[in-house]
Amino acid sequence: MDFQKLVEQVLIYKKVTLNLVKKSNDYSFDKFCWKVEELGKPEEINLGGKKVYIFKPDQYRIVKVTPSADGLKEIWATGKILDGNSSGRFFRDYLTGRVKSDGYGALYKVEGIGDDAHGARYFTGPKREGATKGKYYQGVPNSVISGDKTKKESPIVTFYDMADSFGNCRHEGGVDFRDGKKPIKFIQNLMNMVELSPGDIVLDCFAGSCSTAHAVMDKNVEEGNQIRFINVQLPELIKENSDSYGAGFRTITDIGAERIRRAGKKLISENPEKIHDLGFRYFRLDKSNIKIWNPEVANLDATLLTHQEHLIEGRSEYDVLYELLLKRGVDLSVPIEERTISGRRVFSIGYGVLFACMDESISREQVEDIAQAIIDWHKELAPDSETHVFFRDSAFRDDVSKTNMAAILEQSGISHVRSL
Repeated sequence: MDFQKLVEQVLIYKKVTLNLVKKSNDYSFDKFCWKVEELGKPEEINLGGKKVYIFKPDQYRIVKVTPSADGLKEIWATGKILDGNSSGRFFRDYLTGRVKSDGYGALYKVEGIGDDAHGARYFTGPKREGATKGKYYQGVPNSVISGDKTKKESPIVTFYDMADSFGNCRHEGGVDFRDGKKPIKFIQNLMNMVELSPGDIVLDCFAGSCSTAHAVMDKNVEEGNQIRFINVQLPELIKENSDSYGAGFRTITDIGAERIRRAGKKLISENPEKIHDLGFRYFRLDKSNIKIWNPEVANLDATLLTHQEHLIEGRSEYDVLYELLLKRGVDLSVPIEERTISGRRVFSIGYGVLFACMDESISREQVEDIAQAIIDWHKELAPDSETHVFFRDSAFRDDVSKTNMAAILEQSGISHVRSL
C-alpha cells in the first residue's frame, strides 16, 4: 500500500469558548541569531500612519550572531504570513511594489509594530531583479522576556495513525461489537484536546457499545479526575446470527450497559486503593408517569373516577421519583439515600434537598411516624437550601391524613410539602 488507509474522519466544532490543551516546549532562542546594524542616515517617510525609515543597501548591514534573547529572527514575508499578523499585513499593504521607488535591497525600519523590546520592525524588500519576496526581523516576544510565557505551544495534532487500535478494539470492554466500535485510545485523544475539570460532562449521542463511557472511566482512574459522562443510544435490535445475540444481548443498549458494568468492575479490581465506586444510572425514554387530563365530555363522571389516581398504573416508585427529579431540575447523578420507615420507602435526594415517598398507601397510623422520621433525617443532613417533600396524592386515605402530614412537617420548618 502506497498511502495510509483513512479509517475515520472526525469533525470538531465548539459552541462555547474552550481552553484547548496544546503541547508545549521550552522557548528556544536558537533562531534569534540576527542583528541589524544601521550604518547611515535613512530617509524618513510615513506609511499607514507609521514612521518608516528607508535604508539604502550601503546604509545597513545584517549579520549573524550568537543566538540570544537580544537577537532577531528572520521570517519570510510570504504566503499566509501576509494575512496572519500585523507585520505580514504591513508588508502586504505598504511595502509590496516599493522596489520601483526604493530600488532593490532596501531596508525598512517601521515603528509601532511588534510586541518585542526593539520598538520597531525591520523589513527587507526584494534584493535582485525578478525577485518579489521580502523578509522581516522580529525580536523575542515581551511575554517571554518578562517570564509570563516561558514555553512555546505546538499546534494540536489533527492526524493520528490509529489503524492498529481500530483493528484490535473488537473485544475492548469485554463485549463483542462490530458495528463502528471506537477504540478507547481514540476517544481519549479527542478528550485530551480540551481541559476537562471535575464535574464536566462528556456527551455521546451515538453511544454504540459505550466506548466513550469506558474512556472517561479510564481517564478518571488514571488522572484522579471526576469527569462524568452521558451516553445516548437507540435500542436497536441485534441481528440474531451475531455473536452478541448468542451471548444474550438483544439490543445495542444492552451491550453498552453491560460494557460499563464490566469495565467498572475491572477498574475497581485493578485499582482497589484508588476507586470504590464506578456505578452509573440507566434510563429509558418513556411517556410521563402522570396521567394527562383529557376529559371525555359525554361521560365526565367516569373520567373523574379514572383520574382519582393521578399516576399511570404499573409504574414503579423509581419511575415516578426520577420524573420528579427531572421536572424539579435536579441533577440525576446526585446521591439518593433510601430508608424504610413504618414499612414504607422514603428517599432523601441531594443530602436532604428533597424527600419523597412514592408508596401507594400511607395509613393514618403511619403518618406521624413517617413525618417524624423525615424531620429527624432532615436535622441529621442539615441541607443549606430549602427542603421540598413529595408524596403520592392517592396514598393518603383521606384529606385529614394528608393535612396532618403537612402540618407536622411545617411545625419543624419544612413548609414545602406537595403531592403528585
